[in-house]
Amino acid sequence: MKELNFKNQRCPLPLLKMKQALIESSYEEQLQVMTTDEGSLRDIPLYLSRTQHQLISQHQQDGIYHFIIEVGKQHD
Repeated sequence: MKELNFKNQRCPLPLLKMKQALIESSYEEQLQVMTTDEGSLRDIPLYLSRTQHQLISQHQQDGIYHFIIEVGKQHD
């Protein structure tokens, strides 16, 4: 599982960097995204709901938001 540490980065950087990581990842690979930006709680699930990628889980621990994402099929 690839870990993406976007802690202490403000919106929209976590979302933009996650999008880039999804493009560079393989089908069915899992990514763990970690952020401290509260906007990520809204932005990441909303973005993923409009794509082929799947939000497997999300939780908050010690002020850090954790998202597990499975990469969907990319369009050619």
